[in-house]
Amino acid sequence: MQRNDKELNSVYKSKISKLSQNEKEKLKASQRNWVKKKEKLCMANEDEFGRESHFEAIACQTEMTKERISFLRKY
Repeated sequence: MQRNDKELNSVYKSKISKLSQNEKEKLKASQRNWVKKKEKLCMANEDEFGRESHFEAIACQTEMTKERISFLRKY
C-alpha cells in the first residue's frame, strides 16, 4: 500500500506542477474530495465485521488509490 501512496504522490506532484493556478485549485479540491471519499468508503468496522474488516479496508484503499493514479495520469 505504501508503494501505491508514493506513486500517487509522485504523479500528483508532477501533474499539479504543470497546471495553471486555476487548474491547480481545481485539482487540489478534487484530491481533497477524493481523500474524504476514500476515508469514508474504506473504513474498517471491527465491531460489526470482525478483524477481517481491516483487510477489506486495505484492499479498498489500494484499489481506490490505483484508480486515482490512473485518473491523474489522464488528467
